[in-house]
Amino acid sequence: MPICRTEGIVLRSYPFRDTSKIAVLYSPKFGKLGLVAKGARRPKSIFGGSLEPITYIKVTFYHRENRELHTLSQAEVVEPFREVKEDIGLLGYASAACELVLKLTPPESPNPSLFRALSDVLREMERRRKGEVLLWWFELRAAEALGYRPEFGRCVFCGGPLEGASFGF
Repeated sequence: MPICRTEGIVLRSYPFRDTSKIAVLYSPKFGKLGLVAKGARRPKSIFGGSLEPITYIKVTFYHRENRELHTLSQAEVVEPFREVKEDIGLLGYASAACELVLKLTPPESPNPSLFRALSDVLREMERRRKGEVLLWWFELRAAEALGYRPEFGRCVFCGGPLEGASFGF
């Protein structure tokens, strides 16, 4: 069980057994990771609020080969995205972006451009507070990173330039 370090964004977290928590993290190095944080639900846990969804964190964990859950040993908040979490509208858009990554990516399949798109959209939401437009922007970048980018500049059948109002996907 090698010790690994990475940074990532918490996509989801939920209770596990009596005192533990499972956090699903998306990182540029490992992709989607399931991490078990033992004792995270205790009042004096070392993890605090670092495992809340829509939080950019640095983690140290024990990587277990051929397993979907790994044991988390440390977590440190890099960016909490407070402004996003305090605005219900932005929280909804940020949650939708995280849910998209959660549902569309297989475990431990790194995609640095998708990670960059997710971290960029959360930072922009934190700064500009234009959630709807930023979510559309993220969806296009995510589609491109996952290999599903729509083609707007040329015909998808022949590769020629588009004429008039015709277009295709």
